[in-house]
Formats: sequence, structure tokens, C-alpha cells
Amino acid sequence: MMPPHKAVHSLRRLANDRVLYTVCGVILEELFFGEQGQWEQLGHPVLTPRLQVFRDVLCNALVPKLLQELLNTILERNEAVEATVRFTAVQLLLVPGVTKLAVGHFPEPFYAPILSAIAESAAQLQTLDLRGVWVREMHKFYLCKVIRRIHTIRHLTLRYTSDDEILAIVGKHCPQLETLDISGSENISESGIRSLYEKRINDVFKGFNDCAKTLKVVDIGGPGAQHLPVSQVSLLLRFLPNLNSLGAFERTGAAVEILFEEDPTLRFNLIYLHDLYTTKQRMEIIVKACPKIQGMYLDCPKASAVHIIHLNKEMRNLRVHKCRWSDLELTLLNFHSRLRTLYMSTIFGTVNILSLSKYCPNLTRIELHGVTLISSVPDSPDPQTYRIFPELRELLIYRTPVSPLLMGTFMKSSEVLEHLSFGECNQITDEDLKDHLNSSTLEHLTQLWFGQAQQLSLPSLQLIIDKCPLVTSIGNLAAWALNSAEIVFMKMQLELSNTDLTLHDYGSLEQGEGFIILLQEEDHEE
Repeated sequence: MMPPHKAVHSLRRLANDRVLYTVCGVILEELFFGEQGQWEQLGHPVLTPRLQVFRDVLCNALVPKLLQELLNTILERNEAVEATVRFTAVQLLLVPGVTKLAVGHFPEPFYAPILSAIAESAAQLQTLDLRGVWVREMHKFYLCKVIRRIHTIRHLTLRYTSDDEILAIVGKHCPQLETLDISGSENISESGIRSLYEKRINDVFKGFNDCAKTLKVVDIGGPGAQHLPVSQVSLLLRFLPNLNSLGAFERTGAAVEILFEEDPTLRFNLIYLHDLYTTKQRMEIIVKACPKIQGMYLDCPKASAVHIIHLNKEMRNLRVHKCRWSDLELTLLNFHSRLRTLYMSTIFGTVNILSLSKYCPNLTRIELHGVTLISSVPDSPDPQTYRIFPELRELLIYRTPVSPLLMGTFMKSSEVLEHLSFGECNQITDEDLKDHLNSSTLEHLTQLWFGQAQQLSLPSLQLIIDKCPLVTSIGNLAAWALNSAEIVFMKMQLELSNTDLTLHDYGSLEQGEGFIILLQEEDHEE
């Protein structure tokens, strides 16, 4: 069986593309040949009478949801579409009824005009992503103007740009806010944190802002959070009753510990927690004070803390960095099959895949970085013997050489695998891969990545295509034993046969393992 053919574009898709090209064409024509003056590469054009008429036509012909889709499609193409065209598209398509806007990356000279354009028309926005606009002091006035206008906002991203003044305005003018991403912001103090949830008049406390009850996620992590005292961040836990997560803030457990020591009756609604250097005492407090915890990322935890992670009864997702396998093995055994996703990085000791499958048979996602692996799965003619992770859909292994035995174990581990990524596969030959593919069931596999595979050649690629009927993405061919002519030939064959399969050939052999990690981080962010 071959991978699926590319589907015929729907009428909706064709119509959407036609309107998209028309919008960009009208903007370009007006910029180049309009009567309002010559176009300049970094100019900041206003809507001409012709563009205003065009906007009225679009508003009468299309519902706001379609205009929103067109606008965000143009904005996400940072490299393909000139900044002036994207800026004009904001002026043209950001109309009442548009509820979601991801601005993308703009050159700094555009910061003031793009923020001004958003402020003029953003009154009904519910989601605003400004991560590509790193506002400085000279632009802060325009950002504050935007925040004062978006009273219906629920999800707001202001990475690397927030300070005390901005937080105060957010707290006052965003009564429905649920998610606030201010990660990487360095100019935040206790005063700014308090102003997010406190209502003050002439510096006198007058109650709490409306968003104090609605906020569920405040991502205050990143480089800027390193200077923030834990006692200040703990104020968010104390006064935001519905807070589920502090995002990437790496001392959330310490903040819980501080508050619990002050008042042992406190209970928090956290469902995700990121903590650094977790002790046994802190873990015991987390178990008591955070009964709803479902996910946890522990960076360099103490051995005694690792031993009791399983006491979190609602835990389903675990991420651990830098600990001994012997310590982690003990708590995984006590989880009694509750874990669904597992991330392990820099684990000291050798992990037996068969043991892991006995402790966590219901895993749907495994991601391993720098973990030494062995397999003791016995040889057996019964295929079910090898189905050690029957529900596994995603498997990612990096910074660990993958032997033929390990690859065979993983490829046979589940019948529902959708995504396989291996970093270093230089020991795998064409014959090894052929044996594994013939003895595996990969009917649901859509993505396959071998970051470095110096012995895999064209027959292996053809066999993968033949044995994986749903595969739509294969890489990294630049680090396989294929030359550029063979890669071009295969891409041409797929194009001619209208096959819905993308062959990735990023960079050199040395770069091969790292590219997929960056790509997946981008996908995860989106």
C-alpha cells in the first residue's frame, strides 16, 4: 500500500485561496500604483479611499470568521509576505466580529503603527498573541492603548514586554481574562503582581479585579523570572482562586511550600506544576495542597522526593530531568499504570524497556533525551509478546544511539503508533529496517524521523513508503546514505503521483538530530 493521495481541494478552500490572493493583489496594487504616493519598503500606509471601499465590500460579502481566517493566514507568513502588506491587511481585515489575532513578527519600525491599528479595531478580540512584537519603552504607550480597548479578551500573550504598569492595566481593563503569558518579562515587581488582581484607588485597597476570579493560567516563567522572589510569585497562587498553572515558572513547588507553611489549610487548584530541586518535604506538601495535580515537571529532584511522586493520585503526565533510574523506577512501579505520558531527560542508570512497559503499560507518549536503554523483550512467535505499549501513539528518542534490537522493540511495541522519532540510528542497516518493517504493524504511522542514519539508503525509503500506508512525513534524508539526486528523484515521483507525503532533508549530518526537536517545539507552541 502507498501513502494517501493529496485530496482534491474543497470548494471552500479554493474560494478562500482566491479571496486571499485577491486581497493581497489589491493591497500590492494600491501600494505600488495608488494615488496616495509611492510605496516605500518600510512605509506605513493608511487605508486609501479605494481600500476603504474594498473593506466595505469584504465586510458585506464575508462573515467575520472568514475575514479572521484570511487575516491570520496572511500574518503567519512572516517571510513570504512583505511587512507593509501584512500591516495593511490588519487595517483592512481587522473589523468588528474578528475574535482571534496572532500578529506574528514585524520589524521594529512597525511596532507603533501595528499596535495603533489593533487599538482602533480590536474591541471584540478574545485572543491576542503579540509574542512577535517586543515592545520597548518608546512603544509602551501604544501597547497600553491596545490593552485598554480589549475588554472581551480571554487569552493574551505579551512575552518579554510586560512591566508593572502593563500588568496594572491588564488587571483593570481585562475582566474576562483566562490565560496570560508574560514569560520572559524582566521588569516585574511585587507591586506589578499585586496590581494584576488588586483594585486600588489612591493606593488604598478597594477589593479585587474581576480577572482575579477568571484567570486560570499565568505563565510567568522564562529568563525574566529568575530574579523574581518566590514569595512574590506565591501571591498569584494565594489570590487567584482558579489558577491552574504558572506555566514555565520553575519554582512553583517552592511557592506552594511557602504558602502552606504559613497556612496548612490552604488548597490550590493547580493541575500543572514545574519545580526545581524538589525535596521530600516539598513533595509531601504538594500532595496535600494540590490534590488536582495532573502533570508535573521536576528538574533535578532529590531522590527522596522522586520516591513519593506517585502519591499524587490524579497524576497522569510526568516530566523528569536529572535523576537516577533506580529512584524513578520505584515510583513508576507504585503508579499502578496511571501514567499516560512520560518525559525523561538525562537519567542516570540503564533503563530496561521491558521493565518500563510493566510499570507504565498505558503510556500514549514517551519522550527520552540522553537516556541509556536496553531491551530484554524475549523472542517469541506470538506478536502480542512484543506489544509492550499497546496504547502508545508517540515515541521520541534523542541523544541516545538506537541499536537494531531497540528499534525493533519499539516498532513492534504498539499497533497504533502514529509518530516515531529517533535521533541517532547510525547502527541501523537497510536489512535491519527491512526486518523490522516486515514484522511490525505500522498502519497508523503518519510521521517517521531518523535524525542520523548513515547506512539507510534509497531501498529503505521506498520500503517505508510501501509498508506505511498513512505516512505523510519522513526525514531527515540529508543525514541518510542518500545523495541529493536520489532525494530529488523521490520528491519528483511523489509529486507526479500526487502522493500526500513530504520528504524532509534539513541541513547536514551533524545537524540532523537537532532539527526535528526545533520543529516539534514550534508545533507544540502553536
